[in-house]
Amino acid sequence: MSPEPVGPLAWTGVEELCDRHLEARPSPGWLRQMKKAEGSNAEVREFVERIFRLMRISHFRASDITPQIAWGIGDFVPGFLPGAWGGSIPPFTWEHRHQRIDAWLDASTPSGQGREMLEMGCGFPPLTAIDAATTFPHWRITGADLCFDDYVVYDDRGNYACLDAHGSIRYFHAGSANAADIYRLYQDRPATLRHFSELFARLRPQLPEPAEGRSASVSSEGTRLVHRPWLEYERPNLKLVQAGIGADFEVVDAIRCFNVLIYFDAPFRRQAEDWALRTLRPDGLFLCGADAGRTTEARYSVYRRENGQLEPKEFAFSLDNLRPFTTTPWFVMHDGEREAWMLSRLVGILRSDGGFRRSYDRRMDELLQEKRLLVRDRDGCLAAAPNQLEPSEWVPAREKILNTLENEGFLEAAVAILGKAGFNAWRNHVGHVAVNPATCDLWIRDTLENHP
Repeated sequence: MSPEPVGPLAWTGVEELCDRHLEARPSPGWLRQMKKAEGSNAEVREFVERIFRLMRISHFRASDITPQIAWGIGDFVPGFLPGAWGGSIPPFTWEHRHQRIDAWLDASTPSGQGREMLEMGCGFPPLTAIDAATTFPHWRITGADLCFDDYVVYDDRGNYACLDAHGSIRYFHAGSANAADIYRLYQDRPATLRHFSELFARLRPQLPEPAEGRSASVSSEGTRLVHRPWLEYERPNLKLVQAGIGADFEVVDAIRCFNVLIYFDAPFRRQAEDWALRTLRPDGLFLCGADAGRTTEARYSVYRRENGQLEPKEFAFSLDNLRPFTTTPWFVMHDGEREAWMLSRLVGILRSDGGFRRSYDRRMDELLQEKRLLVRDRDGCLAAAPNQLEPSEWVPAREKILNTLENEGFLEAAVAILGKAGFNAWRNHVGHVAVNPATCDLWIRDTLENHP
């Protein structure tokens, strides 16, 4: 039986959300996919409704819903939110995830020995912290996460699950070499949990006791179990610690905190900013926001510590947020989360410019077809290309599309439109649209009041 509608934003069916917020419906197949969320709990239903509200603010069209967005709403969101993991936040991490953010830091931070960076919420495996240590070999990197679990077990495809001291699974994830397995793992979540539990039970009796300060592992037929797995990843310029926002650290030159604050409310955000101020050296940088693979679908704020204050310097976003491939631009747990609401407001302004929107949409459709990702069906909705790329190639293809859009003048056009709308906008170091965020709270309050 479906749950009763909850709260002031109650809804009974995805059709209702489409009609209310998008004034149209996607293809029947994608609608059926999204309808899987209808029988979910209150956390999921409120999350899905929030996605549709942000779509409306962004002037997003139902015909632009991709198969990946439909899957995200119907399968991924119900199985990924904290409620599905006992209230903890599962990491969703890939190699080179913050590639352009690294470039931004490289261009904005003095070079030389002795620089220090704190990578908050690095997850496990701590791939983004490893990337930072590799990109900045002369820096000292601290990767921090609230939970580095006692065990990690890998199956013969490299997919893995992290388990606590009692062998209970805290989360599972696809391996970086076969990222598209995430679709299969979440398609039947109970079966995935059984798979990893059985694998752990088979390997655990063979696992040797680790020596002091070391990890221990056992391998069998392409599978592997590791005890104290985080210790395998430390290196001379990378230290891993179990800690979260608010913990005491030595002061650093930069803090990067991506795909973390999207889970928390406004009071926690203020606490995080106060903590960042205490943890930064003078002139230090605090970057926070969200992104997908290789800094696609990115949105982020940049603060600098100046005169004893944490001063907002820019809010930036990548052009592919105007027609996203996934739900990343709207993935947020609370109303008014700064980066998501700023992004939606600015994207809505850009898509309100008819000439720009038509030019952008036409070119995006061409590139999606050229890269063998998506095509338009006979009803004008997005569908999988008949000779679609393998899922492992999707992120590189999306990165190429983003680079093409930036190099063909769409970024400069977006900056000009926002300038005419009264924003101080520019192209930042790495080719993202940036604006002065000084009035961000006013924008967010106005957006929430006018898009209830």
